[in-house]
Amino acid sequence: MTRLLVLEGLDGAGTTTQARRLVEHLRAGGGRAHLTREPSDGPIGRLIREMLTGGHAIAGQSINQSTFGLLFAADRLDHLQREVEPQLAAGAIVVSDRWYTRRWPIRAPAPTATGSRRSTRAPAGRT
Repeated sequence: MTRLLVLEGLDGAGTTTQARRLVEHLRAGGGRAHLTREPSDGPIGRLIREMLTGGHAIAGQSINQSTFGLLFAADRLDHLQREVEPQLAAGAIVVSDRWYTRRWPIRAPAPTATGSRRSTRAPAGRT
């Protein structure tokens, strides 16, 4: 059986601390547990974190929210492939400090060239 446990909460609510404690508890009980987070610690996740703290800023402009949406979607795919799926396949319980739903309030779907809206909230491989 594969398990992915997600802790969600507002910034500063303690999700990072509680996720870490949960992994420590599972390991202490003899279980195999892996701690992760989103944005991930992979290359795209690191870029997102840098951008959220002002790195890569364009003088006098804010970064387009569609850019963030696409980066979050790319980070999700990379995170699954590099970290989450291999850990689940190896039998670990994966505990994530935040997950997919965290991005819902961050951005609304952006209008396309035809004026319709396309969401980046769709599961991987679907629109």
